[in-house]
Parts: sequence; structure tokens; C-alpha cells
Amino acid sequence: MGMEQLFLVSRGVDAREVQRPWRALFGPEATWVSELFAARLRYRGASLGFQIGAALSGGLTPLVAEALIGWSGGATWSISLYLILLAAITLAAAVAAPETAGKPLS
Repeated sequence: MGMEQLFLVSRGVDAREVQRPWRALFGPEATWVSELFAARLRYRGASLGFQIGAALSGGLTPLVAEALIGWSGGATWSISLYLILLAAITLAAAVAAPETAGKPLS
């Protein structure tokens, strides 16, 4: 659980309700990402994709956010633009991904 989830649970919100958005996101995402790779590369490809993505977007975000806050003189609009940029990159990657419906998974 992340800090925001722990905060909600500490305020009496049911933990199952707090987890609902993450379950709705990560269930289909895991299936979609694994279908992007051939069977012999599926485990490696999905794992590397998740790990490199987490390291680049999640691991560097605090450093980038701190630099952006300093650059913008303490204003948070620069972080909003950074998150919009990451969302645009994600959308472009999702649109560029090949359609796998009707193709054999092996």
C-alpha cells in the first residue's frame, strides 16, 4: 500500500475500497503487456518493461520534481506539466502497440 492508501485506511475507509482502482488498472495491464511478446519472450519482456518503466518514471520522478520546483521558483505547475508529458508518452506507446486480438498467444 502507498502512503495515500494507508492514510485512507487509517481514517476508517475499507481497505478493499481503497484497492479497487489499482485492481481495475493492474489486472488488464498485466494481460495486455504480456500479450505484446511472443511466448518464449513473454516473461522476460513483460518483466523488463515493468521494471525499466518503474525505474525511469517512478524512480526519477522525485528528482525531476525537485528540480522542476526549483526551476519554477516553488510553483507546482511545472510538475503538472511533467505528469502531462508522462501521460502523453504513455498514450502514444499504447496507441503504437500492436493489436493482439485474434492472434495465437504461442
